[in-house]
Amino acid sequence: MYKACKTKQSAQRQQHIVDCLLELMQGKTIQEITVLELCQKAEVPRKSFYRYFESKEDVVLAAIDSLIMGYDSFLGPYRSPEEPRTTRKDLEKFLMYSLHHRKTFFSLYQNSLLTPYMERMIGNLLQTQTGRRLMPSGTDDAAFRAATCFTIYGLSAAVSDWMAHGCAESVDKMAGILLQIMTEPIFRTLEEQARRDGTGRVPAARPLFIGGQPG
Repeated sequence: MYKACKTKQSAQRQQHIVDCLLELMQGKTIQEITVLELCQKAEVPRKSFYRYFESKEDVVLAAIDSLIMGYDSFLGPYRSPEEPRTTRKDLEKFLMYSLHHRKTFFSLYQNSLLTPYMERMIGNLLQTQTGRRLMPSGTDDAAFRAATCFTIYGLSAAVSDWMAHGCAESVDKMAGILLQIMTEPIFRTLEEQARRDGTGRVPAARPLFIGGQPG
């Protein structure tokens, strides 16, 4: 685990090492980067590196935590008692923040490191109970955990794909797409299909054939 800094100067040095790792990760995988290479990039001796971190994986965790804590600070200016929060606005702010930190998000995505980010985000949301307001009253803990995991993993994957394709859609359009996914079913159930067909019978499942027609 990385060490908590007690002074502003130490925090700046620690963040500098984090920034250097993220920069290196844009051209290499985390496995290919050595602590020595990171120290050379950050222009710090190995002794100083181990003063802040136990391993390069700890640097990744520090980057993830910084991303999560930064999001709360980012939301500060947008919070107003006169302007009620909505899911649409929350999505727009999340996308704006992700776009602002796209290099960090994409570095994590390219290195298959979004999972620890999502796990930390989920843990934070569960601990603070953020998101309860979006759930029906009386929702039990199991349903809340499942909904939180489903939402965070889904949003992270969607944002990663958005970035991988050059953020072609605007923040406004992407927020609308995500809101529709979160509030409307994408795949209609077989029961609904049967009702629409007027038969009242659920159609039999068809086998899937890969690589050609059935024999």
